[in-house]
Amino acid sequence: MASASFWRNLKVKFEELSRLEFSMVPNPADNRRLRAQGEYPIGGRHEVGCWTVNDGFSLDFKAAFEEIATLAGSMIGPRAAAKPLDVWVHSLFEFLCDTEENREDRGHLAVGEKQRGGIIRDLCVASATFCSNLAKEAVELRSAGSRARGRSDALTKQVARRMPPNGDIDVILREIAKSQPKSQAEVFRALDKRVRPPRAKPFAAAGGWVTGFRRDEKAARSWLSKNWSRLMLPRFTNGPKR
Repeated sequence: MASASFWRNLKVKFEELSRLEFSMVPNPADNRRLRAQGEYPIGGRHEVGCWTVNDGFSLDFKAAFEEIATLAGSMIGPRAAAKPLDVWVHSLFEFLCDTEENREDRGHLAVGEKQRGGIIRDLCVASATFCSNLAKEAVELRSAGSRARGRSDALTKQVARRMPPNGDIDVILREIAKSQPKSQAEVFRALDKRVRPPRAKPFAAAGGWVTGFRRDEKAARSWLSKNWSRLMLPRFTNGPKR
């Protein structure tokens, strides 16, 4: 999902269009106010409905709205064979239906029912309101992600505290050798949850045995081969190469 700042910037653009529209067409009942009308054919393949936008007070103004709405729709999420503009109008309509469901003055910006169709009034104002909601959702999503990362970091630290210090790597390697591992990858997997990685390339930067092995396989294999030989541990079945 796009960032909160992205939706805030788009809100400003929609608001600029709405101010221009209100100055040119002050009467809200004037048919030159930009609006959309759509329907969802039963049994059709129109996931986002069939929507049409009226001409507005000028074709240039309509084109300006459609350009911004297309950008917004492209950030909502992919829809099979759907144009970004249609995705935006469809998503806007569903948002308005949900929002106005509990309003006493229903029909303020939209009339109709989900998956059946209806009319969206004052497209620019409605779009600006929708952008505010999307910005809020982006902030909430980022906040939830930060909390999840915090819990993950705390768990990693707890696991690290329970692991033996680096000086026990030799002891752990000898224990692993007794199980007769068939590959270096198997050794790294065994090390991963039993002892902290050394401050050596590539494990220190990667923060783990398996992660370091995946990041720089050549350096990881070199480290293990050197230490495996130093401890005079038995060779792998096919040699310490896999």
